[in-house]
Amino acid sequence: MSLPALTELDLAALCGTVARLSRTRVTALEPLAGGRNSRVFRARLDDGRDVAVKVSFRHRSDPRDRIGVEFAALRLMWRHGFRDVPEPLAANRSAGVALYEFIPGAAPTQIRAADIDALVSFLARLRGLAKEPESQKLGPASEACFSVAEMVDVLHARRARLAAAEGRAKQLVALHKFLHDEFDPALDRIVRWSRAKLPSGAFTRELPQADRTLSPSDFGFHNAVRQREGGIVWLDFEYFGWDDPAKMIVDFLLHPAKPATAALKRRFASGVLARFADQPGLRRRAEAVFPLFGLKWCLILLNEFLPADLQRRQFARAANDRDLAQRRQLAKSRAMLRRIHQQYDCNPFRA
Repeated sequence: MSLPALTELDLAALCGTVARLSRTRVTALEPLAGGRNSRVFRARLDDGRDVAVKVSFRHRSDPRDRIGVEFAALRLMWRHGFRDVPEPLAANRSAGVALYEFIPGAAPTQIRAADIDALVSFLARLRGLAKEPESQKLGPASEACFSVAEMVDVLHARRARLAAAEGRAKQLVALHKFLHDEFDPALDRIVRWSRAKLPSGAFTRELPQADRTLSPSDFGFHNAVRQREGGIVWLDFEYFGWDDPAKMIVDFLLHPAKPATAALKRRFASGVLARFADQPGLRRRAEAVFPLFGLKWCLILLNEFLPADLQRRQFARAANDRDLAQRRQLAKSRAMLRRIHQQYDCNPFRA
């Protein structure tokens, strides 16, 4: 089943796919608020069960098997006793459709110290899972970087992609002026700063396998459900895989969705560093890459200017007015750059 755009989403065909995967007739299919890369439904089955149905957007310019990665990650976690993630039930990778346990609840509206501790515990358990032989079969997380030089290469590649930006002339002029006048000078300055922050040779040295961890890559409370009894269930593992724990730390600190308070971010950073105490270089590396990943977020926020990314947002019902979305994202990117200017040399989350 091909689902290239929202207007071509054949609900009858989707019900058929769900029925084949569940071996049960579908009696109702309710669209839910999903992520920015997929659509999510609540399916009521003839046997009375509710399941979550995830339909992933696919584009020829992005060959990632999001459903396959997520389903394999959840299956591995469930085999090893993780119960704070949805149970994977069935998947059709070629159709880009998966069935998961339906988790009742709502997105957390207030983040508490106990929630931060639960997140730290989850990441620590993933590190323990990384020692299992079957984990060696997993690939790198999405855009995983195992040297700081590689992180810089990713930044340059993302920056180059924006040369093909699309939109109204006024928006494109504003975009390219921001990139040329503000972003590019900051990139040059911060790359030099990060290189100087690291020990000799560490900028290009590849992180050994023993120091890597399994990571959701895109994670945090924007991908979580608080259950009625107060516990947190973690969702969305499309980018899961091996990664640098320094990236794992700073991605949470910088993520613009559902930000925690500065005090809770410090609690998170100190908690993760304590769980990785056998890696004495991690703290310094995390501080050195903190502003680099801030710059990456500046570019991620500009994805609305890229044709394939905009199509994925529209598929997921995350963008309807292109002009408004581009203006909003450019403002967010500029705000992120201001934040990095203020914080990169005095990281306020230093534990």
